[in-house]
Amino acid sequence: MTFSLNGQSFFAEIKRTHSIRDVREGLLNLTYKLQAATTPMQALLVLRESKLSATRLRQEWDHFKGVIKPSLATRVHIILIDANGQVVGRPGVSPLTDNPAIVTQLQTLL
Repeated sequence: MTFSLNGQSFFAEIKRTHSIRDVREGLLNLTYKLQAATTPMQALLVLRESKLSATRLRQEWDHFKGVIKPSLATRVHIILIDANGQVVGRPGVSPLTDNPAIVTQLQTLL
């Protein structure tokens, strides 16, 4: 799905998963979308109620950043959301995911 907020455009993929394979798939799908986009966009992989550990997600994030062009990797973000729709972690920490307006928008999409 896509949405715009404060003049910035986003792709968002929401997954309820406990599989690192699904995380890889989501990151790759979003990267393909960013590469094909005709306008500058950010991409958010939202993991809802995932049981994957923060350590494991951080490892996968570091691997991802190591093989993807930096110009794309800096525009992909992972956000962890709990059962109540609250942000509980960001393996790829960025100022983007600290923006309350973005978090609110994501909560309406859940």
